[in-house]
Amino acid sequence: MLAAARQLHPENGIRWFEDAMPHLKFLGNETFGFIILSAVWMFVPEKDRHEAARRLSNLIRPGGKIAVSLRPLTGTEPGFFSRDDIQRTATIFAANGLTTVERYDQADTLGRPDRNWTTLVFQMPGYLAVS
Repeated sequence: MLAAARQLHPENGIRWFEDAMPHLKFLGNETFGFIILSAVWMFVPEKDRHEAARRLSNLIRPGGKIAVSLRPLTGTEPGFFSRDDIQRTATIFAANGLTTVERYDQADTLGRPDRNWTTLVFQMPGYLAVS
């Protein structure tokens, strides 16, 4: 996926990282104003989600946001998918200092009728300086 993303977006100014949750150890002490987890959270095992949210909260700058897309499972997915629960996800991020500030519900962009998505946007308290 990383190779495809690099090919699709060859423009300068994008820094690509190859890492894995829950530890995201290669990011070190890097911080970001915005993090997006699009169709990612379902691959994080439930036993690792608190640690993943804690690590993400350490990567986000004060005032920064994290967007997490979730989708209810239909029961036909492979066993490596974790159940996406909106309230439980919000609770995990809240326990790590982030507040839910937005929620978007939408149909699947690939047109699959059995799939709907919810995106939760979490914000770290504080001021985000614009540079």
